[in-house]
Order: sequence, then structure tokens, then C-alpha cells
Amino acid sequence: MRKFSFLGVCVVLLSLTACHQNHGDLLATKQYKTTKTVYANDNKTEQMDVSMVFEYPTESAYPQMLDSVKRFVIDCVFNTDIDSVYVDPASSPSQAMATKVSELVKVYKQDNNFFLSEDTIEETEQSLFFSASYDLQASVHSIVDDVMYYMVSTYRYYGGAHGLNTVMYYNINLRTGQQLAEKDVLPDMTEEQLSERMKTSLAQSAGVTVGELEDAGFFVEDIKPNGNFYVTDDSVVFHFNQYEIASYAMGPVEIAVAK
Repeated sequence: MRKFSFLGVCVVLLSLTACHQNHGDLLATKQYKTTKTVYANDNKTEQMDVSMVFEYPTESAYPQMLDSVKRFVIDCVFNTDIDSVYVDPASSPSQAMATKVSELVKVYKQDNNFFLSEDTIEETEQSLFFSASYDLQASVHSIVDDVMYYMVSTYRYYGGAHGLNTVMYYNINLRTGQQLAEKDVLPDMTEEQLSERMKTSLAQSAGVTVGELEDAGFFVEDIKPNGNFYVTDDSVVFHFNQYEIASYAMGPVEIAVAK
């Protein structure tokens, strides 16, 4: 009879050796990292791997707003996740990572506790698999006109045919602390007009007409502003994750709309 237990190895914090980065004269940051592996059985055949890497502001050309930007980053990285425990935005990077890792381990144990019981194993008489992974990477994507666009990429695998990667963009003005919506960066367009521009841009990128987008595999009715964007010198780029406007197989889709 197999006996199962959770054996959590130590968290490996690499923050003391993390590298510093500069984004011109506007922002200096530091990269924080942590990894952890939790085994689901004594044989160490099933496990959950957790990896986090994120960029945290340390200096700013607008020091009066630095604390606000720090809280913004912690909030984006740790409090916008669908399976996240709330993390106080005033937490230090190390505290925030420790809270998140602890919650992931807790949920992993809870989700698999029933299947790890001896009675369940005897009843099913089949091989059980509890492999899972959680990988988070977050960094400054760009800074345009004092606005920092911050990218949070999260990969989750909790069983099944494949995992799912989600990329989200958030923004904050380093000088004022304000956040921008689509109407702020494209003020001369209504939502309906913007949706039509997005369809036209996507069709051009795909080499089809707007009328052929559906046949090309896109969910035409879902092609509209989604709040997930970043800005370049001449365009606003909307990011759509897998399943949002096309099938998983087509991958993520980005649509650029000229300013």
C-alpha cells in the first residue's frame, strides 16, 4: 500500500544576487526571483514547480511618486491573478513572494488531498498524477511619455493536455500616478469605431479581408478593446490571450492601431 505525504523543499530566494536595471533616466529597478518545488508523494514522482521573476522599482525621476509605483507593481503582480490570495501592496518584494508561494502550496495540497488518501487510491486502482507548475515573469515592458507599461506573464499547468499562458499589460504615469484607459490614448474614437479599426488592422496582418476573418479562425464578435494594451511611439497595441479571439492553437494575438 502506498503512503503519500507532502514534502516541501526549501524556498530558494535569489534576491540578494538579483541584477539592477536602468530604464533611461526615468526609472531604476531590481529583479527578484524565487523558486520552490513541492512533492506530492514520498517517491517524488509528482510535484508542483513554482518559479517567479519580477522587476521592482527602486529609484525614479519622480521620487514623490515612487512609493505609489512600488505599490502598483506589487498589486499588478500578485493581486490580479485569478487564483491569488490578497497581498498587501505595501509588502516588500520578498514578503509578497513568500505570501504567494505559501498560498500556491496550500491550494495544491487542498486540491489533491482527496486523491492522495489511501481509500481513494485503493478504490481507483489506477496511477495518479499530480504534476503542476506555476511560472510568473513580470517586467517593465516600456516607458512612453512618462507612462510605464508593465507586463505580467503567468503560465499555469494543473493537469490536462496543456497549460495556459496569460499575458497582461498594466500602466501607470510615473509623474502623476494616474493610469490610462483606451479612451485616454485614442481620445478621438468611440469604442465602436475602435473595434472596426482593430478588425481592419487584424485583417491586414492576417492577409485577409475583414469579411474573411471568421473563416480565418477569429471570433469576430470578440474583437474589441479589452483594456490589455501597451503604447509605442506611433501605435496602441492590444494583446489578446489564447481563447480570447481565436482558438488555443492560434496562440496569442496582438492588434496594433495607429494613433
